[in-house]
Amino acid sequence: GFTSKQCLKLGSYYNTKLQIWTKEVIDTVLEIVRRDEHGEEYYYGAEFIGMTDTDALKIDIYQIFNDL
Repeated sequence: GFTSKQCLKLGSYYNTKLQIWTKEVIDTVLEIVRRDEHGEEYYYGAEFIGMTDTDALKIDIYQIFNDL
């Protein structure tokens, strides 16, 4: 998830550069699947739609270590 002051439409897609925990930047496409408004900010949930297999593996590895 992420926060933004901009109101993004549910179901919309965005080309995104995402900095992961290694400080590496990966390119991905996100679909906005959840939006909660809190004051002047919006909290979003998004699904990774377009990503290379190598970058997807990096996310999977992070999730495995984060769950331990």
